[in-house]
Amino acid sequence: MKKMIFLILLCVIISCSKNDGSLEVADNDAFINQLKSAPSVAIPKENFPKWLVEIINEYENSKEVVLYAYTPVTFYKGEWKKRSVYMIHDPLSSCIYCYVYYEDGTKIVFSPNSFDFQNTSRNWVLIWKIGGTEFNNT
Repeated sequence: MKKMIFLILLCVIISCSKNDGSLEVADNDAFINQLKSAPSVAIPKENFPKWLVEIINEYENSKEVVLYAYTPVTFYKGEWKKRSVYMIHDPLSSCIYCYVYYEDGTKIVFSPNSFDFQNTSRNWVLIWKIGGTEFNNT
């Protein structure tokens, strides 16, 4: 009987510890730090895709805009799989990769089994920032 309980517990432990391909917190932190060190490029908002301008306007007109003075929302442009991509980093959101889009505005939805964005995206530049004092959008 003890052997049976031990085998059941062992199976439960093994099945619970299975790696599902999701990212570790340290990986997320390293990626965000990489974004934060990206060079900034002053681009007039009018030169952004229309869908991105709409998102920026929503942030700038939101009730939470006062909070961004301490936790700025940053907008990045980079490359992934030979395509231009945009990423919005909102520190007030608990979802790091929920605001990633292709240039045409199509939201990129990542699955745990195919997530390579963090390691293969390149050439990130900060293109817009709402809040904080380090980057001037004008």
